[in-house]
Amino acid sequence: MLNISHNQLNKKVNLNHFNSAQKVFHERDYKHFNRFLLSFAIAAFLILFLPWTQNVSGKGYLTTLRPDQRPQTIQS
Repeated sequence: MLNISHNQLNKKVNLNHFNSAQKVFHERDYKHFNRFLLSFAIAAFLILFLPWTQNVSGKGYLTTLRPDQRPQTIQS
């Protein structure tokens, strides 16, 4: 949380009184979620280094942004 205010809600409200909070907030669930995040981050990092090739082919003319590299016609 951002903790912008000086009114701290977590000291005034005890979430353990609610059945849903008792089912959700377990220490083992935090471990599983952290393991999932770590494995996902490692997998995403490894995917960055996989070889990648572009498999889209196209037909057309090659042009450049610089006019001196374009084909020039010669008057004779």
